[in-house]
Amino acid sequence: ALQVAPRLRLELQSSLSIQETSERLLSGKIDAAMIPPLAAEREGLLQRVLVRTKDVVFFDPSHPLEEGDIDAYCSRPHVRIGSGRTVGFDIDRWLVGHGRKRHIAVQASDFDTALDLLKGTPLIATLPETLARDGIASVPPIWPQESLDLAMVWHLRNHSS
Repeated sequence: ALQVAPRLRLELQSSLSIQETSERLLSGKIDAAMIPPLAAEREGLLQRVLVRTKDVVFFDPSHPLEEGDIDAYCSRPHVRIGSGRTVGFDIDRWLVGHGRKRHIAVQASDFDTALDLLKGTPLIATLPETLARDGIASVPPIWPQESLDLAMVWHLRNHSS
């Protein structure tokens, strides 16, 4: 990459809301972002799906979670990714529709922190399966799901870059 783009500068930041990321792309504060595809097109923003994955429920193997056990899933303390006030997650809407809810014990700003918090604790986190790492176990979620897409989103002014 350094030979093709010798002046390339990459900065990895904690996750922002999709709205905040869109605003930063529009204002030129960032050149590109990897986020779930934008549901509504914003003027000047382009996107291309790069990764298709699915969610899994991660946990420390010393605190096992049985696959398909909705009672165990709901009773365990959860780590959720987010920043600031959140408007809700598909998981929570699905649970409410089935007369259930989960206990969010910790809200982390990024995936690495969320996974680190699981080590040696009964905490669980529902995250994309592509984040799997040694020492952390996982099971499929208790709800039906389609693929989770991550897209590269950029502003038209950077398109030829």
